[in-house]
Formats: sequence, structure tokens, C-alpha cells
Amino acid sequence: MLVTTSAGSVYRVNAAGTPTLLASVGEVTEGLDVAPLGAGFGAFDGQLIVASEGSGSLRAISTAGVVTPLTSVPSAEELTFVPLNLGSSGNPVEGWYGACYPTNVQKAGASQFAGMQGDVVVTGETTHRMSRVHWNASTSAFEVSDIGGLPCQPEDGIFVTAAIITGGDHPGVPGPAPLVLLGSALAMLGGLSWRRGRRK
Repeated sequence: MLVTTSAGSVYRVNAAGTPTLLASVGEVTEGLDVAPLGAGFGAFDGQLIVASEGSGSLRAISTAGVVTPLTSVPSAEELTFVPLNLGSSGNPVEGWYGACYPTNVQKAGASQFAGMQGDVVVTGETTHRMSRVHWNASTSAFEVSDIGGLPCQPEDGIFVTAAIITGGDHPGVPGPAPLVLLGSALAMLGGLSWRRGRRK
């Protein structure tokens, strides 16, 4: 498990719960994700990418703890890489889901990220905006563009792919989303049966 702190420390925690300092960036750090292998995110595929909210700075951290400044965005609360296979199943559940504090969870369908696979999406707590960070191999530079916004304060976000929906490496075993939906449906049916029984 990887953990970031308000002091800018990034820890690696092993299965026994023992933390080891991986790196320190010197300022509050919240968002983190690993650049997918094959994403073409500059020379940083496979490295941990972290976001610092106050400055909007994005940095790469290698497995050896080497910190490399990448670019900055207007505000950086959370960052998530667009999966390379996003939307491949055609399942409408696929897409980006983000906490919109204090109201609800917002969803953006997979089609809204077409052509962005391998890029990182960053949400800004103070701006309520969503930025795309793309590596342009022609100019050897990161490009930042505004791709949308949320009606309230964005916090954590996640991309849901077919692997999460179907159970990934365990075919036939449903992922958490279908189980939650099934549980909700059973609870509703139980409530309807109880109410019908009370009316008799």
C-alpha cells in the first residue's frame, strides 16, 4: 500500500503493516496513482505520480525514491490515470466516478475519455475543475488542458473498467459493484414484502 501525508512524505506499507519512507516532496501531497506500463506517459510509465494540492504540482517517484517534477495544474486534489482498456467491454457501468463533497457521487461515461487512455485526469478541490495531463512525444513536454468541472468539491475518484465489474482475474466471480447492486435489490425486495405483509 502507498500512503501520502500532509507533510509531503510518501510511504510504502508492506503486508505486515510496516511503513518505509519512499520519498518526500516537501509539501502536502494527496492524490497518487501509478502510470500504467505502455501508457506512453513520457519516461514515467510504471512510476508513482503524486499531486500536491496547494501548488498543483505533479511529480513522479521511481521505485528507488527518485522524485522528478513533471508539470502543474491549477489545482490538484486527486489524480487518476485513464485505463488503457477503458470502455472496451461496452458495459455502461464503465467510466469515471468521483466523490462530489458533500452531495453525491458524479459519473462520467467511458466515451467521454475516448482518446485519453494513458493520460492522467486531475481534479481540483478549490477550482472544481478537471484537467487532463498528456505527454506530447513530438514536443517532449506535458500538455495540460481543462476537460470539465464538477458542481461541488471533488475528492476521491476512480475509473471503473470491465475488470472491476466482472471480477478481473477471477472469471465468474463478480466484482464489488454487482454485489452491491444485488444487495440493494434484495433489501428493496425484502422491504416490499414486509410492507405488503403489514397491509394484510
